[in-house]
Amino acid sequence: MCLKYAEVEKSLGEIDHARGVHVFASQFSDPRSDVDFRNKWHEFEVQHGNEDTFREMLRIKRSVSASYSQTHFILPKYMMQKDQRLNID
Repeated sequence: MCLKYAEVEKSLGEIDHARGVHVFASQFSDPRSDVDFRNKWHEFEVQHGNEDTFREMLRIKRSVSASYSQTHFILPKYMMQKDQRLNID
C-alpha cells in the first residue's frame, strides 16, 4: 500500500512526500522477507535523490535491519521460505 501511495506522490511531482512515505514504510518492512520494497526505494533514490538522501536511505536500511535482527521472534512466512529453500537443496 505504501509503495502505491509513494507512486501517486511521485506522479504528482511530490518527491519529498514520496521519500517520506518510503522512510515511514521502512519501519514496517522486514528486510528478510520484503526485498521488493527495498529495491524500489533504492531505484527511487537513484532516480530522484542526491548523495545526502542516498546516504540517509542506507543509514535507515541499516538501522531497520539491525532492529529486526535483534527481535526474538521469527515470522512464519520467513520460516516457510527457509523450509522451502532447504527442501530444494
